[in-house]
Amino acid sequence: MSVLPGPIRQIGYVVTDLDEAIASWVELGVGSKSYLALRDAIREHYFRFYPVTPAARAEHPFNPGMGNVGTLCCEPKVVLRVIEALLGPCESRGLLTVMRGWRALAADVVGDRITSVAFAEIASGHRRTIVARIDVDATETGDLLELAGVEHVLGGEARTETGEPNALDVADPFDQQSATWCMALDYLPDENHTIEKPARYREFRELKLDCWPNRQFHWTVSDHVTHKPLQRRLFAGDSDEPYLFDLWHARRIAWRRNFAPGSYPSDISIANWPQMDYWLRPLVGVSAPSGRRCNATACPSAPIGRQPNERIGALEPRFRMPKHMSGHSTPNVRHPKRSRRAAAERVRSGPAAAARRSRSLLRHGPSWV
Repeated sequence: MSVLPGPIRQIGYVVTDLDEAIASWVELGVGSKSYLALRDAIREHYFRFYPVTPAARAEHPFNPGMGNVGTLCCEPKVVLRVIEALLGPCESRGLLTVMRGWRALAADVVGDRITSVAFAEIASGHRRTIVARIDVDATETGDLLELAGVEHVLGGEARTETGEPNALDVADPFDQQSATWCMALDYLPDENHTIEKPARYREFRELKLDCWPNRQFHWTVSDHVTHKPLQRRLFAGDSDEPYLFDLWHARRIAWRRNFAPGSYPSDISIANWPQMDYWLRPLVGVSAPSGRRCNATACPSAPIGRQPNERIGALEPRFRMPKHMSGHSTPNVRHPKRSRRAAAERVRSGPAAAARRSRSLLRHGPSWV
């Protein structure tokens, strides 16, 4: 149990599940005005352009997907449309330039200040250097922290550093949480979307790690609080139920019952399950070739399926990626969960720190083979 200080505590909550509590606080207006406005705009987009049922419109807060993990589980393309609409006026006035399909290559640093960042366009290789007063790293793996030499932490910290009772005795930067390649799936019981078994399918089907209570492709998982074995199936009942404690309902982003009959052939749920976590190699803090091998091995080449009452392991014909979600914004994306964390408690000083430096993207760490 946790109790947060200050204004949060004054709301009157006794916190037992921090993630669920934060979702509830957001609906009470605890958050930045711009983020709350974004959430309102997403719901308004659904009400304006989607055939939301009167019953769903009356629900507060309206949750398009009725996913268990939050009070606003929705389709990524809807969020993208809303964000682009919010940014549109600034783009039209020339106050904002959005560059899509670029990656950071290097950062120039003077003292403790980033003076410029060099980028390359992924499609063409064209390079461009940008000078800004403020640089914000919103990458999923903290790329700018490494490029700029910002003090940061990787992996598991030691108990002596954090005071956490369950922390490691000795810090281990390669004790990293698993990476997952997420997929959006619909569920069509009367259709067949079977594909050929991908490479290394049998190997991963039988994988059993010492830290896990059963084979990874099994419904027995580790409870994230107690670490005891926990049965958590894909379906704990009717998939159309508004709430069930199962994997299908956990990250459901479209609940068809929220919309007029026929609008959605199926619910849509994000597959981000323990059965598809990849933890055999670290993803960050290693050489570029090793990171690419981790990405390539972790990325599923097919939806992982289901055998009733047993384990994930058969290629399931009833699941597919919804056709309208294919394309550049399909949520088939890497989810590293916990990557580099800034540790800006030390300030570089002295002549060496004042020297101008450029740090390459391809800095080599340990050689993982």
